[in-house]
Amino acid sequence: MSRLVVVCGLLLSIAACANPVNRAVAGPVDVMRGEECRVACTNLGMELTQVVLIMNSAGCVCQVAPTSAPGSSTAPAERPAPQAGGAATAAGGAAIAAVAAEAQRQAAERARRTQEEEAQQQQQQQQQQQLQQQHRH
Repeated sequence: MSRLVVVCGLLLSIAACANPVNRAVAGPVDVMRGEECRVACTNLGMELTQVVLIMNSAGCVCQVAPTSAPGSSTAPAERPAPQAGGAATAAGGAAIAAVAAEAQRQAAERARRTQEEEAQQQQQQQQQQQLQQQHRH
């Protein structure tokens, strides 16, 4: 539960600094990200299934490498295709959606405050004009 609170707090603090233009990837992506992920997965004894890009960050989605039965010679071409890392992709998408929603909420709040301030200024100006007219008569 406390981990969820920390993650939500981090997302909200990131949203406070969010650029109003929400892009999936900001700036060029280094072509070496895929190779770095492949090496990292291999070092863990796993296979790379996806590279997830979120803004300026890349994440590797690895899965356990399929093992062949003793005495069989399963060639890589005969192996089943790795399953997509749907959970990691969904989590990344949810993080992006949360940041975008918070940025929209903050933009709406700023617009509301601006309207309130303008209405107060107009009201003050009207009151000053009324006082000036009362002093003239």
